[in-house]
Amino acid sequence: MSEKLIKKKEDWKYKSFFLILILIFSIPIIFLLNTDIIPFNNEDENNNVVEDFEKEISVSLKIISSENEKKYKLDNISEESTVFDILKESIEIEYNNNYSYGVFVESINGIKNGDDGKYWQYYINNTLGDVAADKKILKEGDNVEWRFEKVPF
Repeated sequence: MSEKLIKKKEDWKYKSFFLILILIFSIPIIFLLNTDIIPFNNEDENNNVVEDFEKEISVSLKIISSENEKKYKLDNISEESTVFDILKESIEIEYNNNYSYGVFVESINGIKNGDDGKYWQYYINNTLGDVAADKKILKEGDNVEWRFEKVPF
């Protein structure tokens, strides 16, 4: 074979190789940039904001005071709900939200903090809460108790 023909075959191999590489890397990029396939910013084809599906969970709530004990089974609450969210939706409460650490529950069902040296404190699965009630996100099956008792610390 002539030297010119061999050179053309080698050039064709290199060009084919680079063409295949370009195709391999450009197809995924084109696919990802196609907004009809993957909408950006949670928008549908009409540029309407689409809400993400929100998972719902079930928890139990118990209010324990020296006078009585009330139990509630709460189904279909948002998985982003906090201890405070379920309390204010279920019970008559007074609270103060002017603290940097979070909300402070001052009274539940008319029973106010400080009476007999007792205060409202929440427990999740029998463990005393370690953050303000509006900061504690609930998980499926959590058992929340609000107890009116002397502060253990």
